Amino acid sequence: MRNVTLCMAVLVAAGTLGGCGDEQESTVGVVDLVKVARGIGELNRIEDQQKADQATLNQQLNQIKQNLVADVAKFEEEIGATPTEEQKQQLLAKKVQADRLMRSKIMEARQLVAVRKQNELNALREKLRPVAAAVGQRRGITIILMSPSCVWSDSSVDLTDAVTIEANEQRKSGLFKATTQPAE
Repeated sequence: MRNVTLCMAVLVAAGTLGGCGDEQESTVGVVDLVKVARGIGELNRIEDQQKADQATLNQQLNQIKQNLVADVAKFEEEIGATPTEEQKQQLLAKKVQADRLMRSKIMEARQLVAVRKQNELNALREKLRPVAAAVGQRRGITIILMSPSCVWSDSSVDLTDAVTIEANEQRKSGLFKATTQPAE
């Protein structure tokens, strides 16, 4: 709901403030970055990269887990079958510390994957900026919002399909450089 409210507030502000001091009324266009990414085949590439990153990080996490388990097992072996109360407390502390470290590493891995995906989307946004601008200029649009955070917009201001078509056409002619082939 916050995204809808934010999107609507930005649209109203852009339409209202964009024309301040101008005789020409501002018009707003909205582009859904994720839909364009899907339409030009980039979303599949980004998601495949995200899966590969996650698989690599999972391997690293498994290695960390194995090392932590081995450290705890080594300590258990050192203290033997009849540990003292102090050794029991040390063992418990080692297990808690290992658990905390593992949880921390898992959170770091999740954040890294999310940041990498956002970086990919940001790079795509930059590639699409001139395409969206060209579509907007042809339609007399003065302000274009390109974001995955706009949940809904009126179809009269939605440029998503037009930008997707334009990007695919430019890819076919070699003007728009992207990693994957145009969507069929």
